[in-house]
Amino acid sequence: TTIVGGSLAYRTRMRHSQFFARVKMRNAGDWADAPTLLAEQQTTALTDHVIALASGFRQVGISLYAHPAAAGLVTDPWDDYITLVQLQVTVADAAPPGVAWIDGGSLLDGIWHRGDVCATVAVGDNESGVAAVWLASGAVSSVWSVPRTGSQYQPGPPYGQASLCLSAAALGDGAHAGAVGGSDASGEGAAGLPFTVYIDRTPPTVGVVAPGSVAADGQPPIELAFADASSGTASVTIQVDGAPLHVAIPVPGRATARPAAPLAFGAHTLSWSAVDAAGNRNDGSASFSVPDTTAPSFGAPEPQAGATLGDGDVLSVAVAVTDGGSGVDPASVDLQLDGTPVEHVWRTGDVVHGVVGRRLLSGVHHLALAVADRAGNTGWLAWDVSVAAGAGTAGGSAPAGGATAGGAAGAHGTAPTSPAAAARTRAAAVHAIVRRVGAGRSRVVIVRLRARPRTRIAVRWRCGALARTLRIRANARGVASLRVKCAGSATVRLAIAPRRVLVRIAPRRLPLHLRVVPLSRSAPTVARVSGRLAELRGRVLILEALTSTGWQRVGLTHVGASGSFATSFAIVHAGQFALRARVPAVAGAASAPFVLTMR
Repeated sequence: TTIVGGSLAYRTRMRHSQFFARVKMRNAGDWADAPTLLAEQQTTALTDHVIALASGFRQVGISLYAHPAAAGLVTDPWDDYITLVQLQVTVADAAPPGVAWIDGGSLLDGIWHRGDVCATVAVGDNESGVAAVWLASGAVSSVWSVPRTGSQYQPGPPYGQASLCLSAAALGDGAHAGAVGGSDASGEGAAGLPFTVYIDRTPPTVGVVAPGSVAADGQPPIELAFADASSGTASVTIQVDGAPLHVAIPVPGRATARPAAPLAFGAHTLSWSAVDAAGNRNDGSASFSVPDTTAPSFGAPEPQAGATLGDGDVLSVAVAVTDGGSGVDPASVDLQLDGTPVEHVWRTGDVVHGVVGRRLLSGVHHLALAVADRAGNTGWLAWDVSVAAGAGTAGGSAPAGGATAGGAAGAHGTAPTSPAAAARTRAAAVHAIVRRVGAGRSRVVIVRLRARPRTRIAVRWRCGALARTLRIRANARGVASLRVKCAGSATVRLAIAPRRVLVRIAPRRLPLHLRVVPLSRSAPTVARVSGRLAELRGRVLILEALTSTGWQRVGLTHVGASGSFATSFAIVHAGQFALRARVPAVAGAASAPFVLTMR
């Protein structure tokens, strides 16, 4: 049987000539209701027939039956039966199918992709029907086929639509040309629709050009080299320590930036993110350090530049020194007065203290402070102060806060009393009247002597290990005054009668308060010592513990400008400890022992 051009051509030959054939065609329903196209008697010879068919897709059936007039021809239904020897169907479809884009998707958008690319396409055929539609680019393809129904011939549907994808991994990076194709049930192919798809699955490459592991300064120029072989780099961002920077692209493949403000000394993290046109991202980071190239900075000195010290004033220096980089090197602190190192120099927090342990000549004196940080950067501060006329000589050894004579300004020194002056002093009836000033806070005592009017009196003053002879003169009423300042024990005697003690100042105990703060069970216990005493300002205070070999130093601190001090020390074993504080520059100035028991 052959179906060609809307007609059915078939050839028959029957075993019995009395059989009849009936040809019917149907869309649906029962065959009994289908219209008969042809009915005729068959012969044993081959007979060719051609029957015109209606347009469209139909089922064609041929039924064989015995003629009613041939009675007795078939006596048994099973005696004579129909055998279908051969059925050959050839479908001729001269018109090829057509394909069309429904949604070109990522195949037609012309941009770069890093994932699978997909599109929706349609195929149509109004004769034999569609069989398949596909995408293909080189060896990579994706096919949708109409499901078949087995051996029974059926035409394909007139229309088909499918969403098809090509694997980005199978395609690889680059631009790929391809086409959409299709076929109908008779095997005719459709004219392909071309496309070009762009694939980039590789992130950009990024390298650090600058800075190196150590930057040149606090605002180092940052430069990155970047590249992308396929879609090209779309954006580059740069951060330092998480803060974004403004990025410039001066030439292709180079990104530059610079911190808006100087970076702090130490380690920093440079991070970047480079994205190509397909969305592939390269996130990375590198570390670099900023060297310390800035010297320490100084605050206003005390005393200030141009300040004038009075007669007998102690030169106590305090300068705030800070370093935002590597920090101040404690061993580098150098304070000099007139080119000579100051005797007592220490640091308390960010403040450098210095006390000149000698009396100064009147006139201008030059102070110079040099401090370096741990990176070797040195800062200098120089200023001048003046000592008023009438101050003591430079060779004296009075400690800070030493005694001065009140009343008329007499000469200071250790020259022996002249015979005439000695005679006048012997003739004078000298009586001492002692008045303490601010005994609760200071160690200043006013000694008043009564003698004949205008009498010169020589006295011997001792503060700890320091001794000095002073001359004072009684006024018109016969009264002379002497101001004694000593942090420890002191005595005032007549120079001509050294055995006669006019005034004795007993040693004073320093206030000491202890508070024990345990850190943990496995760590040593830390004791914190604090106190306040106005006349100790600027001095060194030593914390001592009593051991089997005597008092041993366990801590050291410096008393601040307000006279307050605080320090800590570790107690490394259990037992009882007697603790006290002592000021080495003041003889006998020690606190009362405090007994501390540690378990």
